Order: sequence, then structure tokens, then C-alpha cells
Amino acid sequence: MSPLWIAAILAALAGACALALRVSAAARADRLRRAEAERTSRWANQLQSLTAGLSRAMTVAEIAEAAIPEFLHALAGTTGVVALVEGDGKQATVSSAVGFDPPLTPYLPLSLDAETLLGRSVADRALHTFGSAERANAILLEDSTPLPGPAGTTLIAPLVVGSRAVAVLSIGFNSHRELSSDELAFLAAGARRTAEALVRADSYESAQRARAEAEHLRRRGDEELRERRKVEAALRDSETRYRSLAARTNHLYALSASLSEALTLDAVAKAIVSRSRFVAGASAASVALLNDDRTELVTLHFEEYPEHVAESWRSFPVGAGLCWTEALKTEEPVFVSSFGDWQVRFPVSASLGADCGFASLAALPLLVDDSPIGVLMFHFVAPVSFDPEYRAVLVAVAHHSAQAIDRARLYESAQQARIDAEAANRSKDDFLSIVSHELRTPLTAVLGWASMLRKGGLDAPRTTRAVDAICSNATRQAQLIDELLDVSRLVGGRAVFELREVDLRDTLRGVVEAVMPVAEAKGIELCLGAHPTVPVTADPRRLEQVFLNLLTNAVKFTPPGGRVAIDATISGSAVEVRVNDTGSGIDPEFLPFVFDRFRQGADRDAHSESGLGLGLFIARQLVEGQGGTIHAESLGSGQGSTFVVTLPVTKSARSLPTASAKAAVVESA
Repeated sequence: MSPLWIAAILAALAGACALALRVSAAARADRLRRAEAERTSRWANQLQSLTAGLSRAMTVAEIAEAAIPEFLHALAGTTGVVALVEGDGKQATVSSAVGFDPPLTPYLPLSLDAETLLGRSVADRALHTFGSAERANAILLEDSTPLPGPAGTTLIAPLVVGSRAVAVLSIGFNSHRELSSDELAFLAAGARRTAEALVRADSYESAQRARAEAEHLRRRGDEELRERRKVEAALRDSETRYRSLAARTNHLYALSASLSEALTLDAVAKAIVSRSRFVAGASAASVALLNDDRTELVTLHFEEYPEHVAESWRSFPVGAGLCWTEALKTEEPVFVSSFGDWQVRFPVSASLGADCGFASLAALPLLVDDSPIGVLMFHFVAPVSFDPEYRAVLVAVAHHSAQAIDRARLYESAQQARIDAEAANRSKDDFLSIVSHELRTPLTAVLGWASMLRKGGLDAPRTTRAVDAICSNATRQAQLIDELLDVSRLVGGRAVFELREVDLRDTLRGVVEAVMPVAEAKGIELCLGAHPTVPVTADPRRLEQVFLNLLTNAVKFTPPGGRVAIDATISGSAVEVRVNDTGSGIDPEFLPFVFDRFRQGADRDAHSESGLGLGLFIARQLVEGQGGTIHAESLGSGQGSTFVVTLPVTKSARSLPTASAKAAVVESA
């Protein structure tokens, strides 16, 4: 082979070797570039993953919780802690921790003292690492106790924004570890982004807090504004109520003054209605009192009602379905705020409201000693809201009105009692005068005739006349004294009735026969009319005394030539005995008092016959004591009179105890 071929072959081999070397170098450079690209891509992905996690987190706690797993995954760490630096720079509080056993408590305080590695890292803003031998002075708790961690290397990286450390990141490894430049670069970039995210989250939380506080302040302002408006409305309402209360107080004062000045019941009723209507602001008002049997209300006074209603309301019943009946029954006020309510609750009395145009009412019972005596009513032409204060005013009006009415009734009772006492006093004086005169007249005759007999100057006829006169006047005086004693026993309830079955026919015959001589002597016709056999339960002596008194009175007050008649008729279970005369009669004004003690009519006072005026009183007491009744009838003076005695009829004899008879007398007296 020629040298040229050898040279050519060598040249070719050299070229091939050079080409192979170039190809190998290019391949190696490509592998290196690919490895670098993969390494760069890996760390870029790690950083991107960290950034994505931080971007999703909103709060500081969420930032810490998102950052630690990313750092541990990228650096193959075992434990991780993010602690936030406090504003004073003296300590940091744990925001999130991973990998500790037992788990670290959130907000655990860590010391940032300059002698600790944690404090120096924050102070010089640089990364620090330490092993297990330096743990005692690396990360200390508030009580100087070392923070527990893995046995290997622990690194501390401050999270800095600008020149301010906002937090500290600590990552622990189970073995000794030296970080590569890529890891250091990732740690630095990740720490910066985490710090920025923490600042962002802190700003977000501050903004949220500010927004919440602003919202709270807004709501508080709105609430205060509403409260202020309520207060202003309450003040306006209070002012209105105060003015209304002042007006009502003035009206109440006027009502009290009027009631204190009024004495009689009519004056009090007028004052109540006229004044209380203004207090209540009512369109119409009335006051009515219960009658004696409490079945009707009698109107004392009313104002502003239509004439036809006023006339029909002079007296009105206490019946079911009426508002005033409800007030009297419950002894509580009845308030009807609207006409619809009126129709539902009290349909019977709602027609009154429809006729008069009333829309609401108040019916207030008048209570005296917790017992209703009447009702005070107010009617309104418009619906009324009876609030508690308004109700209290109306109840106070009713209370004052009831007291005034009771006071007026007591005053009138006292006035009547005074009049009765004066009349009784005059009657007593009249009684003493009559008794003195009636007792003195026969006594004067007795003394005169006795004096003449004592002197012995009378002949036989005149002596006989003197004895007869003395006996007659003594008998008359004894009768007067018997009448006085009968009155005393009857009034004192000491009269004794011996009740048994008596034939009224025999009693009437005996009485007529006893009075017949006196009637004939005076020239009066005494007639005994129908007198059937009628058994009655009575005291025969007392019954005879009754008819003797009536017949004697009839004869006494009938002029000569007149007529006196007595007859009996049976009517159902009673017998009626009538004694009538053609005498002087009884004045109609005196007729109600004819059976009173010591009372005689004007015609009879002028009559020549004397008497105490006790006969008819005794007759009434005796008749009523035996279960009967007696009354007088007369057309007037000069028209005669009739006395009617009614006694119950009995078909078999019966005897009542003496105590029962006494009780009957006491009750009738």
C-alpha cells in the first residue's frame, strides 16, 4: 500500500475520530443541557406548585398550611413550622406545624431572643442550620424549653419582605443534610414568595377586619339612628301624652272640686256626667243606679243623647247580653273599642250605638264596699283605643264618682234621719202633752168629786152622782194607762199571744153587743152585717180588743144620726172584716200615717172626744202579731172611713208557742 493510501486512510480515520469526538461532545453537551433543563423544570414546577398553593390561600393560617407541605416535599424534610413574628419582634407564634409528635399547639409562642439561632436568623435576615447538638440553643419556647424536632439537621429561614421579617420557616430532617444550590435557590425564592403571600394575606385579613368593623359600625350607626328615631318618637309621644295627661288632670281636678261642692244625689249626678265627659273625651255620658231589687237601672243624669233615647233610658233592665250587665256582674270595667266588637260581644245593646251613631263605649261599675251600686257609661262616635293609662283614668273617675254618690246618699240619709228625729222629738212633746192632758182630765174630776164628798155637803142623789163620776173617770184613766202599757209591751216585744182556734162569728157578736149601748146613747145606728162561722187562729182576748178599738173609734167619730156597720166575708184562705162608718173621714194626706203612734187627723184633733191616739196603732200591732193585716180607706174629710182587717182562715185548731207569738210581734213592730 502506498504511503498516499496510508496517509489517506489515516486522514480518514483522523477525520472519523474527530467527527466521533465532535458527535460525542455534542451528545454529552445535549445530555447536560437536557439534565439541566429537567433540573430547572423540576425546581420550576416545585416553585410553581408552591406559588399555586399560596395563590389559593386567602388567610395567614391558610398560607402557612399550604407552604409547609410544599417545602417538605421539595426538600424531603420531616418536620416543618411557620411562625409569625409579633409586632414587637420579641417572639413569634406558631401559625402551622407539620410532622411533630405530639402536634404543636397553634399560637404556641417561640422566643426571638438574640442568643437563639431563631432570634439571630430573624435579626440578620439569613439562613441558619443546626444539628442535634445545637438544639438546646436553637429554637426555644417561651419558658426556654427547646422545641422538639428530628435528630438530623434543622434549617431556619426568615421570611422577609423588604427589610422586615414577617415570619420564620423551620424545616427539620432525620439525618445530616447539606442543601444544594438549587435547593437553596428554591428555598430563597419560596421563602420570598411565602413572605409576600403572608403580607398579602395579612393585608387581606386587615381589609376583611376593617370591612367587618366598618360593617359593624354601619350597623351600629343604623341601630343608633333607629334608636334615636325611636327616642325622638317616644319623646314626641311622651310630650303628647303629657299634654293629654295635664288636660285630664285639670278635668279630674275640676271633677273633684265639683263633687266636693255637690251635696245632694242630683247635684252629684250632674257634676259626674258634665265633668267626667270632658275627662274621658266622650261624646255622651250617663250615670244610673240600681233599684232596690237590683233588676233595673234608674238614670240619675245624662248628657248629649238623642231625645228618644234619653226618654227610654229613664229606667232600663239589667238583662243578659248587655254591656252594663256585664260590668255589674263582673265588677270590672267593660271597654268596647269598635262597633264591630260591640256587635260581637253585646248584640242586644249594639242597636243603641247604631241609632245614635256611636262606635265605641266604656261601661264602668260604681263600687261601694266592693259591691256595685250602679254604672257610669261613656259613648264615643269614633273607635277608641283604650290603652292602660286611659283605662286607669276612667277607673279613677268611676271610683271618685262612686264615693261621691255614696257620700251624697249618706248625706241625704242623715238629713232624713235628722228630719225624722225632729219629727220624733215633736211627736214626743205632743205625746207628753196629750198624756198629761188625758191623765189630768179624769184625775181632776175624781179629785173634785172626792173633795165634795169629803166635806159632806152633798145630798143622796148628788152623792150617788159623785160616786158614779169617780168610778167613770177612774175607769177611763185605767184604760189610758192600759193603752200605754199595751204599747210598751208591743213595741218591746213582750206581748204574749195565747193563740187557739176561735170562731170569728162569736167574737164579732160579742163586740157589737158591748158597743151597742154607747152607740144607742149617741143616736148612732150600729149594724152587724154578714158574719159567717169562720174558724181563725188567734188570741180571743186580743182579737176582741182589736174590734172593740175599731168600733169604739167609729162610734166616737161618727156624729148622731150616723151609721156604723161591721161585716165579714171569706176570700180564699182568708177572712176579711170591714168596719165602716159615716163619720168625719180621713184626709188623704193623713191616711198613710193613721196607724202611727200619737197621730190624729186635723178633723179628729178638733173633735170633742179626747184620746191618746194609740188605739189604731195597738190594733195594727195586735192584728199583725196574729198573722193578719189591717188597712184604712177613706174618700176624704166628711166622707166616712172603712177599716179592713184580714185574717188567715184555719180549719183545725192549732196552738203556736208563746215565743213564736212574741217573735211575730217584734217583726211586725
